[in-house]
Amino acid sequence: MASMADEDERQQDRDGIQSREVDESGSVLLFDGDNSQLTMQNSTVNIIGGDYVYCPSRRPKRQGEQMRLKQQAEFGFLSKVKRHLLRATGEVQYLESLPTAMIVEMENGMGNATERFHVDAKNHIGRDVQKIDLKQVHDPMNNQSSRHVMILGEAGAGKSTFSKMYSLAVFEGNVRSLRGIQLVHFVNAATLQFQTPSSAFQLFFIDQMAQYHETKLTSDEGKSGREWIEMNSDKFLIVIDGLDQCLEDFGERKNPTISEMTDAKANDLIANIMSGRIWHHARILTTSRWNIYWKLMIDQKPDKVIALRGLDDENLETAALNLSNCGSTMIDQLRRTSPKILAACRNPMFLNYTTTIYQSDRDNLSDSISGLMAAFFRNFLRSYNVDDFESVTKLAYNGMLDNIFAMPYKYVKKLGVNSNDLNNFCSPGAILENGVNNVTSHDTFYIFSHQTMQVCTIFLYCTV
Repeated sequence: MASMADEDERQQDRDGIQSREVDESGSVLLFDGDNSQLTMQNSTVNIIGGDYVYCPSRRPKRQGEQMRLKQQAEFGFLSKVKRHLLRATGEVQYLESLPTAMIVEMENGMGNATERFHVDAKNHIGRDVQKIDLKQVHDPMNNQSSRHVMILGEAGAGKSTFSKMYSLAVFEGNVRSLRGIQLVHFVNAATLQFQTPSSAFQLFFIDQMAQYHETKLTSDEGKSGREWIEMNSDKFLIVIDGLDQCLEDFGERKNPTISEMTDAKANDLIANIMSGRIWHHARILTTSRWNIYWKLMIDQKPDKVIALRGLDDENLETAALNLSNCGSTMIDQLRRTSPKILAACRNPMFLNYTTTIYQSDRDNLSDSISGLMAAFFRNFLRSYNVDDFESVTKLAYNGMLDNIFAMPYKYVKKLGVNSNDLNNFCSPGAILENGVNNVTSHDTFYIFSHQTMQVCTIFLYCTV
């Protein structure tokens, strides 16, 4: 029988852990609003003040130094994934107005459309069956779980914003169907173009997170993170934004069947994640333009398709007011004078461009889409010092032809473009190889700040 002294010592141990929670805490991931606790092997993660905090065990001598270091590495991995998510979604604020999201019943193949299905100008075959809000994305459909959900829409439809807001909602525990998720990871597919063949964890975590010093994983954190993902894939949501910006197009060849440990190209890794062969219990959200959906193999297709149908009348006016104090006046003027422009403004990014022009020269607002975009770029060039805009449009055009959306320095130089002229059009990044970030001009790549910016410069290149 244990002595009273031993019992008192054990109680002091327990009391000590509780009193040291805040002193030795650090942020991990918040996914649950309840006053619950998450067991992380032999350590504990409690929710204190709206965030998870790490509470290390006070028995390192009993558990061993190796276990303590493993717990710290696991905690470091979770913390840095959180920071990476917040950095990737940092510019997104919760919006009062979002484009209309519709669950779409799709035909398995192009085939002949029946009366139940409509074919729009882009040959999208489907039938809108239910309008949903942001928090219903992964809700079950027809009594079937929705492991993989795909958001479809044209350039500027709001796919990236929608997926980032959804990532934050899951991260904060505001999506009921994903309350069990403990890890959310957001990846821009365009940044996966330059990695050599590697494993899924290497490409999606180590290389992606090495772009910033504060999220770069140590070797121990990488090892613990890989083990955590393998053991907890059912507690993991991965968001891959922009499948249409992958270097290799889907459907051009059959993707090989590979495992989590196999080194492969980005396209093959994404295909096996979507099909469930890699991280097979993970929840997945992908975004793309419509054309990619039809190219996917049957096992890669999503369990649910959600189409962004643009801003409705109420959200259109609210979004315009959020962009500018004169938003309501602009919408009234467009109703009277430019119904075609007003209809185009249901695309959130086009609304943004129109508002920019209206604020600078409301009396000469074009009544054609091409005229308005030309006015936008004239205004843009007046605002920023761009010596050679023609070379920028040439870069956009050639990048689209070569299916390159993250353009490396050598590619830019080959086309004779001054990289200084790209600063106001593109966001720079660094080419990563095995988690090593070599920050030199020759390792830099450039991504247009939004795909519609690239599309519009292509229009100017072809018409001027």
